Amino acid sequence: MNPLQQLIDEIRDLFSEIAGPSFEVVNDPDFHHLPYRCKFISKTQPGKYVAPIELTTGDVRCMNGRRRYEKLDYLRGRFGHLFTSQ
Repeated sequence: MNPLQQLIDEIRDLFSEIAGPSFEVVNDPDFHHLPYRCKFISKTQPGKYVAPIELTTGDVRCMNGRRRYEKLDYLRGRFGHLFTSQ
C-alpha cells in the first residue's frame, strides 16, 4: 500500500473513532487525493448526515509525525463539536 493511501486510511479510522458508532464515515469520491474529504452518515437517523469535512494541507502537516493519540486530540479539537450533540 502506498504512503498516501495509508495516511487516508489512518485519517478515516481516526474520524470513525471521533464520530462514534452512530455514524458511518464515507470518503469523498476523490478520497485518494489530499486534502482529505469525507462525510458522516447517521446510522440511527436515516438520511441525516454531518456536513462534509475537509482536512486542509495545513491540517495534514500539523498531524505529520504525531502519535495516534495526538492526532485524535487534534481532530477532536477541530471537529469533535460536530458529534457532541448527536
